[in-house]
Amino acid sequence: MFTFDTWTSKGTGNNPYISVTAHYVSSPVDKPDQWALKEDQLAFALLEGHHTRANITSIVTNVLNEYGISEKVSIVFMPYTDIDCL
Repeated sequence: MFTFDTWTSKGTGNNPYISVTAHYVSSPVDKPDQWALKEDQLAFALLEGHHTRANITSIVTNVLNEYGISEKVSIVFMPYTDIDCL
């Protein structure tokens, strides 16, 4: 599962940012029944422009492509917008 968050910095600049995080289950090869929940931040980036669906979709797609996992994701839900398929 992937989550992302966007926000705008306060003060000088008022820069928009996005963070993309992967959440997954992992286990040692020799102990496949010992699952552990993991999470890794895949990206922290400055958004070019505003927090639009197009800008967010572009960055999330680029991050998934960079990690070679875009073919494993079939749908992304963005609250307060439409559903986008990547």
